[in-house]
Amino acid sequence: MAITNGYCTLAEARDQLGLISTDTEEDTPIEKVVEAVSREIDKYTGQFFYDAGAQTRYFTSLDGVNIYTDPIQSVTAVTADDNDDGTYNTSWATTGTSNRYRLRPVNNALESDADPYWQLYAVNDLWPTTDAAVKVAGSFGWASVPPAVQESCLIQTARLFVRRAAPFGIVEGQDAGMMSLRKGLDVDVRLLLDSFRRPNIWVA
Repeated sequence: MAITNGYCTLAEARDQLGLISTDTEEDTPIEKVVEAVSREIDKYTGQFFYDAGAQTRYFTSLDGVNIYTDPIQSVTAVTADDNDDGTYNTSWATTGTSNRYRLRPVNNALESDADPYWQLYAVNDLWPTTDAAVKVAGSFGWASVPPAVQESCLIQTARLFVRRAAPFGIVEGQDAGMMSLRKGLDVDVRLLLDSFRRPNIWVA
């Protein structure tokens, strides 16, 4: 198999595990673990870190002012369904005196290697608050995996791969004796990922 939208490569994971380049017997299990860990990182942070490319996605505003979105690299068009009839015929833009929105964080364009946008803020009108009433066309995801996310994936992948030899969560250490493996994401992994956590996103 091949890793789909993983946050580290097979080669990087094998190196983390200390496997030599010719030792490929465990490649398929490693790839499965990398994918599983990558999706757990998505769940923990409330976003994803792969490049999803050009897509159209639908979002819900709970207060008419803010919309929390999946990560956005760039926006092509934003339209709203004001009457809840399935017709997205109200256009929004970043300029003008009505139906104007602002992408947040507002200073992203000034920074190199900045995070994607993840919020649409209504400047001078209100978003409709019915379910999936705002349609956003653009480029979603991250252009490249952040180093901290990549490192988190490597740490957790190695931890889960070793756990295969400890089905009851107990491993034997040469110096420390019997040790219990903590469930869930590793403490260091959570520390690396905490700054990437986002609010809940309301989507279709």
